[in-house]
Amino acid sequence: MSKVIPTEGQAFDEMMRAIDLELISQQLPIPHRPSKAISIVARKFNVPIPIGGTLPKGMDPELARYAPLGASINKWYRTTYGNRIKIEMSPGLIVVLLEGDLWSMRFPVVYGSVRFVTSRTITGRTTSIGSGQIEYNVVESLKDISPAKAASLSDASLQYIFECFMMGYRGLDVLEASSSHVLIKIARGNLRSAVEHMMAPIPQFGESKWASLQVAEKALKASIKHVGGKYDNSHDLTLLTTQAGKYGIGGNWALLISQIQCWPRIRYENEPCTRDDALAAHHASLKFVTELADQATSGLRQRLKFR
Repeated sequence: MSKVIPTEGQAFDEMMRAIDLELISQQLPIPHRPSKAISIVARKFNVPIPIGGTLPKGMDPELARYAPLGASINKWYRTTYGNRIKIEMSPGLIVVLLEGDLWSMRFPVVYGSVRFVTSRTITGRTTSIGSGQIEYNVVESLKDISPAKAASLSDASLQYIFECFMMGYRGLDVLEASSSHVLIKIARGNLRSAVEHMMAPIPQFGESKWASLQVAEKALKASIKHVGGKYDNSHDLTLLTTQAGKYGIGGNWALLISQIQCWPRIRYENEPCTRDDALAAHHASLKFVTELADQATSGLRQRLKFR
């Protein structure tokens, strides 16, 4: 006799809570739990359950029979976790100083050919311009910008937004392309921390600058490690770039290092750090990882998997 599959009510809720507790114990991130829960239910009751989305015409009747069950599981997770169930597709965020205020800038996922432009008109969508190319207004990457604020931007502000967007886009692209390396994964987390500390209700600019140092430091150490080199357990970027130079990793980084370099005491407010200091270090760290990729030799570029 086959088991009865609960599809609603208390029995369904108890089943879902038990499954969710199991996934919590496995430390599975919330956005990945609905599909995993569907898989668990499908195995437990030996039935096919579609993951979700629009059901295709001509679907196998047995699969169609259990489609509502998959929808119910997805709904349970949406109801339980709300927006936390959403998967963040953006490769990352940066911070910019626009007309006296800090703004965070979220980057889009890009597939195919894209033309980046600036416009004071907020539409909330990309625009197709033919031949498989789309047009993206980089002003819309500013989180929570209103149509009124966008319409009031000066020409200088539009140019600044575009330059910051391209700087962040290149830096995030390098970090994403190299993210198979454990140090680069950590660096991406450091970049998020730099943004969060600056944009917090009570900003921690020293913590932000320290996180920016970690972005540059981890990227540099990952580069040395990739070519089989060794480095000191140090936060001194000047020392580390000297060591990197022994392995053919070089660049004119003195100015960037002067903007990024700080020491552990900055986290305890024992080293001065203003908003502008933290922002300069944040931007310099993005430029540093980009130049680290751009100035690599062809052989090194291939070994580092820099695009």
